[in-house]
Amino acid sequence: GGRLVLGVGVGWSEAEFRALGHDFHRRGRRLDEAIDLFRVAWRDDPVTFHGEFTRLDRVRILPQPGRPVPMWVGGGSPAAERRAVARGDGFQLIGVTPAEAAPVVARLREARPDEGFTVSLRTGWDPQGMDPRRIADEAAAYAAAGVQHVVAAPWRTTLEDWLRSMDLLAELVPGQLRRAV
Repeated sequence: GGRLVLGVGVGWSEAEFRALGHDFHRRGRRLDEAIDLFRVAWRDDPVTFHGEFTRLDRVRILPQPGRPVPMWVGGGSPAAERRAVARGDGFQLIGVTPAEAAPVVARLREARPDEGFTVSLRTGWDPQGMDPRRIADEAAAYAAAGVQHVVAAPWRTTLEDWLRSMDLLAELVPGQLRRAV
């Protein structure tokens, strides 16, 4: 139903790159190429792609999505912002306050004013362990800063408790953001 959004980022663990035999310092170029490859693979059949890290000649990658899959670049660096503007369909902020989000949103909107470019934020809201007024106030402040989408990650450890937190969040922040998850 068009609900899939792919979140991409360069990663932060040099040890993980070493374990895979890849150069940590080339991770940005590798991600740029991966984003380009996804777009081609989801559009063309067969796929031909000649990049720095990947070479495909007339490869069939099926099934292809029925519609374009938005890619939101996550991160907290100027390079991540530039990557989102150049190659992404959105930007995913992580763990910033509304005051910290506002200048990032302003920079992104200056470079990508189109409505389809989504500014999202990941937060740890959990109404079973936080003052609900704080969550509602933060939701309003993020919306005022230009954040359109919030991914909430309650700290509950059981499915039942997690679902209860999500239900409570849906009651606390309806309509303040385009979507609240």
